[in-house]
Amino acid sequence: MKLYDELRSACLEHLSGKQVSSVASQLRSLFLSDAVFRMLNEARRIEEGRAVSGVAWRLTAAGHASLLATGIRRLVDKDKRAGSLAGIIARLRGGHELLTRRHYVEAGGDPYDWEADKEKYLREVVEAGVDNTGAVHRGHIDWVHSQFKHQRFDQLCDGEGRDPSQLISLLVLDKLSAALKSDAIRRVTTYTDKVIAHAEHLTDGIELPTYNDIDESLRILCQVCNFISTAIFYDSDRSQVVATPQYNVTQHLDAPLALSTTLPDLQQFWADYSRERDGWSSAKSGYDQQFLVSQPVADDEPEAQAGSS
Repeated sequence: MKLYDELRSACLEHLSGKQVSSVASQLRSLFLSDAVFRMLNEARRIEEGRAVSGVAWRLTAAGHASLLATGIRRLVDKDKRAGSLAGIIARLRGGHELLTRRHYVEAGGDPYDWEADKEKYLREVVEAGVDNTGAVHRGHIDWVHSQFKHQRFDQLCDGEGRDPSQLISLLVLDKLSAALKSDAIRRVTTYTDKVIAHAEHLTDGIELPTYNDIDESLRILCQVCNFISTAIFYDSDRSQVVATPQYNVTQHLDAPLALSTTLPDLQQFWADYSRERDGWSSAKSGYDQQFLVSQPVADDEPEAQAGSS
């Protein structure tokens, strides 16, 4: 039971802990970023005839694609060091022998035999002699949770009957792993690996992901996360994946990125920026000397006289 509690605590911490690397934190960030982009895109749809800065929108769209694609890729990363759903499922496989009915039901101090505990509770209520005008002290009715846990475990295990040593079926873990390998997630992760994270030359044959693939991937990830929390560990429901902002998300959206009077200054900024960066690769900067074996002799430098010290 101690080993099961350690496994359960570690998985739940990775799943929904307060760290930014937890699965729940990563999902909240992805859904918020996606919601903002979709809202901006909706504004473009509604205001079809209004001009929008091309350079600003291309940056926004590219940023959204990179954020969502790499974020989805992280959550299905199989590396054991990664805070990912795939990593949690791998951990469950590694400790499969601990996923018994008894451990499942008794986690948190609930009794295994809920019927006996219920009978004991009702007997205590009767013996207390509470009449219709009094209040029954509810306390912590452990057997209610135990009853639900048994019913839930019935849906997770193979075979019939209720044996304390029954295990959560490997088929459940197989289905969770299969969900993370869906066609939509495969297209997103392949694009991330071959285009975003690595500049692979032979990318003509890959299937480019669509916005529908992003939606489908996010749906699968949040459902797998929620299932592990509620079904595998009988813990909290993570139903609210889009966090409620403590501010007005549409505030200042009607404000321009820059005033028309500022545009000349911005054009000058662009020219200065380009000139400085172009200088980095100019031969006059002498950038190449840091990579040479020996420093070249300048044309106007006199050659050393033979025999001179």
